[in-house]
Amino acid sequence: MNKKNYNTLLASFVKEINGLENSPFVNPETWTICHDLQNGVSVGTAVTDELDRKLLHKIGQKYGLIPLCPNEVVGLYLTKKGEINFAVVETIFGRLKIEPQKG
Repeated sequence: MNKKNYNTLLASFVKEINGLENSPFVNPETWTICHDLQNGVSVGTAVTDELDRKLLHKIGQKYGLIPLCPNEVVGLYLTKKGEINFAVVETIFGRLKIEPQKG
């Protein structure tokens, strides 16, 4: 996918976030695609509730996007033998698994 497609996905993602009742997420219309991670989304503010953070991740994954709050990074979860098991987002609440994109 090219960057234009990620911007389209970001618009759909933000639309869904804005449609949540009593949304805990601040200013989703200002969220942007990360410069250093093709499908990463810079959220700009910390999400301080674990369930809210998991919800943000789940909705982002639905669009093939990886929402990232400040100080969060994408990493690899390795087996004891050093083999890559899957990618994760390292959050203050622990690791959130990144599901492989289909298609």
